[in-house]
Amino acid sequence: MDKKLKITIDKIILLALAIGLGIFLVINQENKNANEGLFLVNGKEPSFYDYHTFFFTILDNDERQEIFNTEIKNRYVTWEFYVKSSGTSGEYQVLGLKDPPKEYNIGSDIGVSFKKEEKSKLNNYSKGDIMKVKGRIIKYGNTINAHIFYMDNAIILDN
Repeated sequence: MDKKLKITIDKIILLALAIGLGIFLVINQENKNANEGLFLVNGKEPSFYDYHTFFFTILDNDERQEIFNTEIKNRYVTWEFYVKSSGTSGEYQVLGLKDPPKEYNIGSDIGVSFKKEEKSKLNNYSKGDIMKVKGRIIKYGNTINAHIFYMDNAIILDN
């Protein structure tokens, strides 16, 4: 291949990559500005199932930590999940699953702490029910279960 032609093709590829990255950054910034703190993928809020699957199966530990710290931590999301268990003593919490519960489930996929005024609504949910909440993602993983998200300041939304 002619040396001049190879240099030209390399410059075209580099220019195309730069344009693509620029478009991605502009769209991503517009999405952040338009949705005030919501985490978006392709302009939409991802479902809990999709997000959990992406975060814990596609990303490695370093990518996960970087994306969590820069894009996710302290963001508000609206997610639906299956109730694994709920409690109204002390903190008002629900443990949830991305898939329908089985007879025996080891671990949970999400731990949600609710605002005090949500206590009466929690009594309406039991294992296997679908719960839709809006809350702030505060952390992920723990010593026992690396594949769990934690949310606080949650409110229950009507399904």
